[in-house]
Amino acid sequence: NRRKYHGLLIASHEDLKRIHLVSSIAVMFIVDGRSLFIDSNNYNDIIYPDGFRRILNTWVRPFPAFFYDLSENNDGSVTLLKEIFMAYKNNCVLIKYTNFSETDMEFRLRPKFSIRDHHWVNRPGTFDATLVHVESGVKDGCNFGYLRRENFEFGEVYFFSDKGKIEKEDLIYRGIYYLKEDERGYDAYEDLISPFLFHGLLHKGGTLEIVFSDRKISEGLCDLNSFNAVRDGIIGRFRDLPLPDDYPENFNIRKFSFYSTINKKDNKNLYNEIKIDRKRNGIFREEDYKQILKLMLEDFLIVDDIIAGYPWFSAWGRDTMISLEAFLIDKKRYLPFIFDILNSYGSKMRNGILPNVKGEGGEGENFDTVDASLLYLLRVYEIFESLNKKNREKIFRYVQEVVCNYLFNSKLSFYCDENDYLIYIKKDKSRALTWMDAKVDGIAVTPRYGKPVEINGLWYSGLMAAIEMATKLGRTKISSSDFSIKVTDIAEIAKTVKNSMKSYFVDNYWLDLIESEGKEAEKIRPNFIIALSLPFDFVDYKSLKRGYEIAKEKLLTPYGLRSLSMDSPEFRGVYRGDQKNRDFAYHQGTVWTWLLLPYAKLLSKVIPDKNKLKKELISVISTLKELVKNNIIASIAEIWDGENPRTPKGAPAQAWSVAAVYYIEHLIDGL
Repeated sequence: NRRKYHGLLIASHEDLKRIHLVSSIAVMFIVDGRSLFIDSNNYNDIIYPDGFRRILNTWVRPFPAFFYDLSENNDGSVTLLKEIFMAYKNNCVLIKYTNFSETDMEFRLRPKFSIRDHHWVNRPGTFDATLVHVESGVKDGCNFGYLRRENFEFGEVYFFSDKGKIEKEDLIYRGIYYLKEDERGYDAYEDLISPFLFHGLLHKGGTLEIVFSDRKISEGLCDLNSFNAVRDGIIGRFRDLPLPDDYPENFNIRKFSFYSTINKKDNKNLYNEIKIDRKRNGIFREEDYKQILKLMLEDFLIVDDIIAGYPWFSAWGRDTMISLEAFLIDKKRYLPFIFDILNSYGSKMRNGILPNVKGEGGEGENFDTVDASLLYLLRVYEIFESLNKKNREKIFRYVQEVVCNYLFNSKLSFYCDENDYLIYIKKDKSRALTWMDAKVDGIAVTPRYGKPVEINGLWYSGLMAAIEMATKLGRTKISSSDFSIKVTDIAEIAKTVKNSMKSYFVDNYWLDLIESEGKEAEKIRPNFIIALSLPFDFVDYKSLKRGYEIAKEKLLTPYGLRSLSMDSPEFRGVYRGDQKNRDFAYHQGTVWTWLLLPYAKLLSKVIPDKNKLKKELISVISTLKELVKNNIIASIAEIWDGENPRTPKGAPAQAWSVAAVYYIEHLIDGL
């Protein structure tokens, strides 16, 4: 593990609290008298043991898998497959080892437990002063281990297996080093507790499965039937998912019954039967790629929300509203889920403002956003026709709250200017209300005071959407708990907003802001692309096309759009360093993948020829698509460097990044 967030089991709870329970497993196999580790630990000055050297191949989708060569001469005569399967909607993980060789091998495993908040580490010496209750044994044919960290909420973790033997044997792994945390300026050393030794014999062609969970698997703790049911249920989730072309053929779960022993090949090397291509990663067929992409998208779903990104983000209002658009593709399937999310966020509004961050464990919630509620209007508009009358009425009350508060509530951090009816963000250095929200020492890095272009583009489309929804309901007036306005008056305001939006297009360029301080308005940022991509146009074709030309020349990369053009003096080409340095670069040139979707929507407006449009859209996502198809990335990252973007940065799995690529594939399919 290179980060404190990496682990085998990180449990999630209803209030978005996440607990890091199991870090990793120290794994030794004894083959023909030779003791061989297949795991590795990072320490300050060494990587030990060197199990990584035995890896023949790895796969990241549809589940993580590792193929090892345990032969004495590295000839593939003794091979082992390790697979990791996550349970669905349960804090449970299955680790499976399959012996693909013609020889038995002993195993000695030591699970390494963390039992902590996933944002923190167990500093050196923690377990010398921390009481951890430990139990182990056998119950009804099932081995079990149990740990409970005293005085720690959600501090329980269980270990189960139907093979081998578990014995208590206390050990603390001290000084595990997390390189990436060190680079980022965080605590980088951790102790992990390992009170169990799990050992036994793995027969040739046989399998070993172990389960980690934060709860019992039966009323009486565990039993063999319950273990088998849990195991089969976890792997059953992956039954119909495509496997990479170079995955070991003898483990193709579409061809084998679960957990049957491998067919014996007399006098033959099973490695040759597996046909592993060492020269490349596994490649998904074209017909399987979209299924894998959909699996990536669904990884972010929780009961009534969308996780913004893994591993450290919780649910963010803005991110959820943007990511939701991808689920609208399959409206028939996801409509109840989308409605529940919109209804849930609507119920949490304060003065028409959606929660910006929901926080974890009931802490950290804030409403520092101006765009989340405007995006909310568009998501409601997009499902409005599909709702029954009761649900239309229910959800429309939140639409009214947004429109009325944005028009009349002077107590907000922004207001609607009565001269041009554009939204004006009040100057407050401690607040960053748009998606460019980084702050250093409490001060906004990218001040968007004044009238940001994308906010007012969203405002115009939101007003038009609200008018249409009100008309469908037969409403002549829109009212909130404190304000009221006629629909005809909103229509007049919308006309004024549309006319006012022309102020952003000056000297054949799109301004990022108007009525702002300094030269912020003149910087070429991607926010005008967001505004131009929206469903209700406010400028002519020529102005739209010029926006596309600017973005393609100044901002477009194979991984997303730059947040600032490279010719700006403030441009920062590399995203690295501690929190402060990274925040300074976050929106000052760093590439964002999610912006590919508004760019693609703009393409659809300015390229009338379907063949040319299709070719252009394919080009936009071709690099990211190849990374997924070649099984190089398990998800799509949040950001990339602004200069020579090649390495994923930020959160390695970001909902709106995956949603963008998924939606663009949908656009391509429609041509």
